[in-house]
Amino acid sequence: MKHYVFKVIGILFFLGCPQAYAAIASPVVNDYGDVFPTLSDVALSSSRTSDDAPWFVRFNLLAPANVAIGIDGRSYFGTFTVTSIRITEFDDDTQNIAFGTDSFTTNPFDPNPIDQLVFANNLAPNTYALAVSGSGDASGTDFITHLQVKPVPLPAGVWLFMSGLLGLLAVRKKA
Repeated sequence: MKHYVFKVIGILFFLGCPQAYAAIASPVVNDYGDVFPTLSDVALSSSRTSDDAPWFVRFNLLAPANVAIGIDGRSYFGTFTVTSIRITEFDDDTQNIAFGTDSFTTNPFDPNPIDQLVFANNLAPNTYALAVSGSGDASGTDFITHLQVKPVPLPAGVWLFMSGLLGLLAVRKKA
């Protein structure tokens, strides 16, 4: 009976305590601030902190958009190798939005070089962070992030519906 009481007390204690979710532990190394779906390419030079990777570059998306972020790890003051990037919600509840890749067919930031690229299509308005991991001996600027935010295009069905509606209105006015 004692064990049962202790188990119940333990469960109630566990449920009553606020749960610890995965949170961004490293500080934000750079911030784009508020961004709209008309941003073509804004580059930010970022430096690592003494904290362990990942390091975060934050942005606040104000409208639904297609987002592309490229990372250039070339440094003028040493070497920095980008090992991974991902876009995540800023209050990271372990909901990974999109992971980057080091293999891509076209560079949307051309002529600027990039080492890794991540796309997130139809990203909802929210505060996000790009988590950057890597290593090297660079001093000063470690990596450069390039951010591109484009509006989400309307689906073809919407265009077809609108053209049909306009056609019906034109027929109605003639009649």
